[in-house]
Amino acid sequence: MEHRKNKNRKRNQILLGVLALVLMLGLGTAVYIVQKQADSEVIPEAGTSWNADHTSEYIVYQDKQYPVIRRLSTLLLIGTDKESDDDIQEDLRNHAQSDFLVVLVFDHDRKTVTPLQFNRDTVCETSWLDENGKVGGWKTEHLAFAHTYGSGREDSGENTVRVLRKLIYDAPVDHYLSFTMDAVPLLNDLVGGVTITLDEDIPALGEEYKAGSSVTLKGPEVLRFIRYRERLAGSNYYRMARHRLYLAAFLDSARAAAAKNQDLVLDAFKAIDPFICTDLTANSLSEMADQLCEYEVLDILSPEGSIVAGAKFYEFHPDEESLWNCIYTAYCRK
Repeated sequence: MEHRKNKNRKRNQILLGVLALVLMLGLGTAVYIVQKQADSEVIPEAGTSWNADHTSEYIVYQDKQYPVIRRLSTLLLIGTDKESDDDIQEDLRNHAQSDFLVVLVFDHDRKTVTPLQFNRDTVCETSWLDENGKVGGWKTEHLAFAHTYGSGREDSGENTVRVLRKLIYDAPVDHYLSFTMDAVPLLNDLVGGVTITLDEDIPALGEEYKAGSSVTLKGPEVLRFIRYRERLAGSNYYRMARHRLYLAAFLDSARAAAAKNQDLVLDAFKAIDPFICTDLTANSLSEMADQLCEYEVLDILSPEGSIVAGAKFYEFHPDEESLWNCIYTAYCRK
């Protein structure tokens, strides 16, 4: 009996670690699918084997070739959210924008994972899709809109991969895993709510949202906190800071709740499974989960740049040298 308890406790610790890491990177992503049995074929086989030697040997930057890490795999996490109808252009095919984008770069020889985070307001060359889901052309657009060209499912995920690869000098992006922010309240309430201590005044959310005050988020209130974005230059930067504040508090609540309920983590994965879309196989997801537990997760890299007022939205223009340094650090062995 004691052996079984220890085994269950260890299993929950591993699952919680995976959940915590992915939540920390993607605000609601989960890989419940990794716990499904091999005979549960709910995800079609797609893409390359997770541990396959990479076929892209070089990244070309300023006419020079830079060798890519040989045993490397990459996964793009796409957190999506819906903006108001007034904010969406008429030619887009769904209202879900990429609110959060992180590429996880797995170095299987060094056993490390390097997260590359990209600002959703980045202005770049973006491919748009026609009514048949085919690429109709390219135009200068916000990176967040790459997901809106398509149904919001597989074609949107593939288009986001296509656009991001062009932005990062055609560096490999093997697979994607997208999720919707609607999963966050489910997770939040499963752990009994999350109490945050504010480091800023947010009067738009209510009188109780004052610097130094503690607020317990439950139900739809958590999305109000996470989604709130001032119409100011750099507001996405400050929203990302609130994301980190919430996640730190969430992880504390999740660990405490998991210690009392051995089924909590699996319940969480099951709850948000419908909000996930990916081109990974079940076996590859399982490998990824094992590696996230085993590998060292390095510091998050994110290119620096400038924020300017565009015709309708604020724009983030990455500094080319900073962007290249991030790509070189993650993809190329020194």
